[in-house]
Amino acid sequence: MASCNRIGNENQLGGRPSSGAPKGWGELISPGKGVTVGPGETKTFVAIEPVPEAAFNVGKVVVSCDFAPYAGFNDDGAYAEDSARVPGGFGSVTGELYYDRNGNGKVDLGEAIGNTGIVLRDEWGLDVVKAVSDDKGNVRFSKVPAGDHQAWVDGPWKFEGRSGYVQVSADHESRTGFPVVPDVRTEPKPGGGDHTPPAPAAGGPGDALAKTGASVLGLGLVGALLVAFGFGASLIGRRRQIV
Repeated sequence: MASCNRIGNENQLGGRPSSGAPKGWGELISPGKGVTVGPGETKTFVAIEPVPEAAFNVGKVVVSCDFAPYAGFNDDGAYAEDSARVPGGFGSVTGELYYDRNGNGKVDLGEAIGNTGIVLRDEWGLDVVKAVSDDKGNVRFSKVPAGDHQAWVDGPWKFEGRSGYVQVSADHESRTGFPVVPDVRTEPKPGGGDHTPPAPAAGGPGDALAKTGASVLGLGLVGALLVAFGFGASLIGRRRQIV
């Protein structure tokens, strides 16, 4: 027996809080009776289910299933997970690029980083949009594919931890900060020893660049999972008996 989407996300297949048990999974999911895979045996099952509408809002559809005699309760059975991009939904993102010198969590005088390029990369590492901060450090991405993104910045700066993480929903504008820290690199001195260059100063006032918008650079595709908003998933369990 299969049990899918235990956490109840609306963009997952295999049953959702708003729609209950899906059709198109045959005996794999209740009210089906389950299937049996003998020791050393391999079977392929095809499940067909419409992509949920919520997947368009977050840019991704997910299938995540446990397989066990009592899959809804057992935690020691076979497990399978996969995901695919759902293209077409776009949102926008605004924020400020800055170096928080005093660590108070906000942009103070002299901390904004102006006239600097910043890129959002999707979860597969592909650059999708780029913008340039204005002289006050303001950044705006006007058309960003829905989904999870990580920011990357030009110059001697870097994002630390999850500070550059951005989640974009379709038809929604997100407001977030882009705090960075100096990207200090250690270089050897001539004749031995190390030299650590001083931390760069934050960008000061200057002429705002005209290029403050964003353009779509590319979209990544993962797998051939989406066909006319139908979804076929082939799942192979470990070499054990699954009922």
